[in-house]
Amino acid sequence: MKIKLRPPNEWGYYLNPETFEIRETIGDIPNNVLVVIRKKEYRAEISRSVFRTFYATISNNMLVYLSKKDTAKKLTKLCVQFMLEKGEIPPRVIIDQKRIENKPFELIFHFRTFATFPLKFSDNIFEDEEQKEHITTLINSIKTDFIKSREDNSWYIEYAPNGRTLCKKCKKQIKYKEMRITEIFSKIEQKDQRFYHFKCTDWSKLTSNLVKGIDKLTEDDQNQVKKKLKH
Repeated sequence: MKIKLRPPNEWGYYLNPETFEIRETIGDIPNNVLVVIRKKEYRAEISRSVFRTFYATISNNMLVYLSKKDTAKKLTKLCVQFMLEKGEIPPRVIIDQKRIENKPFELIFHFRTFATFPLKFSDNIFEDEEQKEHITTLINSIKTDFIKSREDNSWYIEYAPNGRTLCKKCKKQIKYKEMRITEIFSKIEQKDQRFYHFKCTDWSKLTSNLVKGIDKLTEDDQNQVKKKLKH
């Protein structure tokens, strides 16, 4: 079917369940795919435009709207099917780092920047115990690899080369030539960075062999860092 939208204030995307590829809602769209529609509307009461997001699936050539919760459930089932067939997690699915420790393990699907969905692998998602065991084993393997990659995180201390970075903890600017501590950590198949002020750094999890760049600081700053690393 075709979805009639009114650009430039309305646009949409749909998910190819076989490849987890995101495509624009242009031309004929197949049945049983998930659709996300974005609409820009002007609100006179607040004198500005706002964006609204709608979720749907196509069934029997009809657009059936879903809640975000139901969309996440459907995405989880599609993710299970993909993992059973491919033996790996789908593209655009990442680990929820906030839930990796001491909480149920979750993956997150990034449909677009304005639409992310938690994937919860509860018992009712699986068709039988064999399917559950297979997916659980795969997810636990992914979790183990992720935790190991986090153990390989590295830290670097330097004087900020510009004033464009924000501290991850206090959300304030790290000024030019101010001491800056950079955490380089692993995501799936990529590296990322977090920046901290000296005073905002959690020194309790750092040791001298983890932090690089100390020898390039002034003597006074080196002593400050070494004092922190002793605790």
